[in-house]
Amino acid sequence: MEDDSAKLWNHRFKQEGAVWGIEPSPAAVKAAELFKKKKACGILEVGCAYGRDVEYFRREGFEAVGIDASEEALRLGKKLFPKADLRLGSLLNLPFKDASYDAVYGFFIFHIFTSTERKKAFDEMMRVLKPGGLLVHSVPSEKDEKFGPKGTRGSEGKYFTKKEIREMLAGMTEVEITEDLVNHTHGGTHIHADIYFTAQKPN
Repeated sequence: MEDDSAKLWNHRFKQEGAVWGIEPSPAAVKAAELFKKKKACGILEVGCAYGRDVEYFRREGFEAVGIDASEEALRLGKKLFPKADLRLGSLLNLPFKDASYDAVYGFFIFHIFTSTERKKAFDEMMRVLKPGGLLVHSVPSEKDEKFGPKGTRGSEGKYFTKKEIREMLAGMTEVEITEDLVNHTHGGTHIHADIYFTAQKPN
């Protein structure tokens, strides 16, 4: 599935370029505030695409690394953000040592995987996260108008409930889950219902 997904995104980035523009996502801006508060320094973004959020974290003073399975996205990212540390790799098999990062961040990446892959991805993020480290993600909510059989994206990925997120984060501490209407910029500015969650790996 991941190989097919990479092919799809390679094609899209080649045809459309910087799909979401070059400004950071609202989730990245919010996450950076938390990282500063918690004194997190080493940040890994999984599914970084062409690196707009990685570049934002870098400019904010963090040691940020982004990883993505799309070669075309990374090629574009290196042109747009030559100072950003963008690497080719899979969230299902992260090429990093255990306990390598203070925080693992993702924006609209977790939903593209199957349930089995999500379990593997979660385990991989926990593996590379330091004890006391932060997990921060934004994912699509079932309250989004495009969810379900009438939704144009209903068959393209997983839409989550707060209950599902809470169950996934069982065993973590300082769990916070919020549901918001957020402006997105792909295909023109529009609004999606997002779930934004943060949690801390136990020491």
